[in-house]
Amino acid sequence: MSGSSGETKISADFLVKDGIFTYLVEVTSKQEGDYMFGLLAEAKETGWSEGTRGISHNNTLDGIIQKKAKQLAETRVKANFQVLWISAFHRDWKHLASLLLRTLYGAARLITHRSLREPPEIRECLYYHRFSFYRARNLDAVVFSTPEQGMLCVNDLSDRAEKFRESKLYTEFDAPLDPVRASEKTLVIPPEVDRSQPNAQWRYLKEHKGLMTSVMVECDYRSIMSLEIVCDSFQQFVEAVVLPRLLENPGDARLDGWTEAKGNWEVAGRFRFDGQVWKAHEDCRYEPLLLAYWSAMARGEEQTFVRADTEHGVRLDLVHDLQALRTTRHRYLYLYLDV
Repeated sequence: MSGSSGETKISADFLVKDGIFTYLVEVTSKQEGDYMFGLLAEAKETGWSEGTRGISHNNTLDGIIQKKAKQLAETRVKANFQVLWISAFHRDWKHLASLLLRTLYGAARLITHRSLREPPEIRECLYYHRFSFYRARNLDAVVFSTPEQGMLCVNDLSDRAEKFRESKLYTEFDAPLDPVRASEKTLVIPPEVDRSQPNAQWRYLKEHKGLMTSVMVECDYRSIMSLEIVCDSFQQFVEAVVLPRLLENPGDARLDGWTEAKGNWEVAGRFRFDGQVWKAHEDCRYEPLLLAYWSAMARGEEQTFVRADTEHGVRLDLVHDLQALRTTRHRYLYLYLDV
């Protein structure tokens, strides 16, 4: 937003109205990291891959939240509430959701017991570790959007928390994550407890709850087995591999979801054509793949592709009349004979 003096002013992305309340909304997205790509690449090469990673407060997420909260606070537009909206439309969204909860609320899983004579119990604890909502008190909520669900995280430390619970956005979610709705088993450490002091959380729970506690180390384990299935036709390959990816990530231009203009020779899938097996690389774009798919359904695969000899091997290109329908001279279609 530009001011009268010509300097650039910081502003939120949207001002949303629901008929009663207004919301300043800042929108951002979190892309899939290298972890899943690494596991998939290893599985394709060796047939199997596995890995573990910790689940805890995430400094990168906290930095994003603080930056966006500051941007909302500096927006010169009045609204009833301020909301950060984070989207993660990729395969690794569940892990990101776990990190977000531990970052926003400082959540931890504790092993608790009242005496050594009693069996231990595992309980959730809010505000155990440092947490983003403590510093970003102008944020009323964070919405997390994924391919399968939406999650509303309410900031109980906001001065507007009670009013926000009356809003339409709050009531749109069947089960908003809100500290006041936590179960009786959930422990809560008051924000004013000085976490810079050694064992401050442990002492609070011992003195005020009569509990001895230890923090569980949480990890996420993933294993992937490669099933090198060769589709019987190009049409089957598109229906089994290409279309599901496109439906999951409709904004992507390439199979791998990359936005950088660089090659990716990882194999997305294999199919049979003209008595041989062909492989499709991950840097194929959806546009020529779908054009070839429609042609294959309408007039057959034999009238869709033509062979081309290249320094990288034999390649399948679109026949001339199909290529002429496209608005670019770049092929963006990388189908090679699997040798």
